[in-house]
Amino acid sequence: MRHRSLIFTSIILGYFFSAAVLQAAAVQKGPQDWRQRREEILALIEAEVMQKVESDLPAATLAEELHLPYPTPVPSKSIEEVFAEVRQLALDSAYGTRPAQNLADVVKEAERLYPLFKVGDQVTLRTTIPTSPSVSGVIYQISNIRVQLGHRWVLYRDLVEEHRIALDEQRTMARRKNYVAQQVRLANAASLEQQQQFLSQQLPVSMKQAGYVCIEPQHKNLFERTIWLEMEKYLQNALQEARTEAANRVRPTIEKRLFEENGFRYYKNRKEWRPGGAIQRLKSFFGD
Repeated sequence: MRHRSLIFTSIILGYFFSAAVLQAAAVQKGPQDWRQRREEILALIEAEVMQKVESDLPAATLAEELHLPYPTPVPSKSIEEVFAEVRQLALDSAYGTRPAQNLADVVKEAERLYPLFKVGDQVTLRTTIPTSPSVSGVIYQISNIRVQLGHRWVLYRDLVEEHRIALDEQRTMARRKNYVAQQVRLANAASLEQQQQFLSQQLPVSMKQAGYVCIEPQHKNLFERTIWLEMEKYLQNALQEARTEAANRVRPTIEKRLFEENGFRYYKNRKEWRPGGAIQRLKSFFGD
């Protein structure tokens, strides 16, 4: 009798031990299963998110918004080639309208503005003498202090400054030289300004035609190579940025729907999705 009791007790203990082992195994296996399922759901979420944003924002639509042709062309020229062509166009456009472009014309204008009186010239000189405001005649002699017109001598000090200079070759030539230099500077400045205006308008057009986009339109030097990007690369960068932003907006809604459809709920204290059923919650928490 005692022997049979011991056998029965052994059977009962063995049963409970086996049940405990099976339960422990089940609990241990449970967390692994739900975590694996969670990873699968996360993959589904990302796939649906990408499908959603690609459907809502196709590359052709973004290209149109960015005023780009689609499909985007392959660059037809190098950046350096376009730069060289546009610079030449700028020079050509400035040549015809550049002020005082003919140096001979500038010199001739300087001679008109600053005349040089010589012996034999018929002139009319203005004076500072109220009773004789001007004197006319042919110049016969020019000395250091006076000038002879016909039979009359006139002192330099009695002449207006303009005509004293006109009788002084050294001062007159200096004034002409200064005038020519000033006109050349003004011409160069005007030409440069015209070229810059042309470049600011033409370079973006030529670069776009060649397959490039300026990523810094306000840059002070449009001939900085690093601010130009191939059109296709520019579109892909913009597309990735736009789709990433769109994905961040739609992901929470899709994530919530798919997890809840698969029996998960979000635990704020753990900041993660876990099984939502009571038994599944017990197994998942027990397995941590």
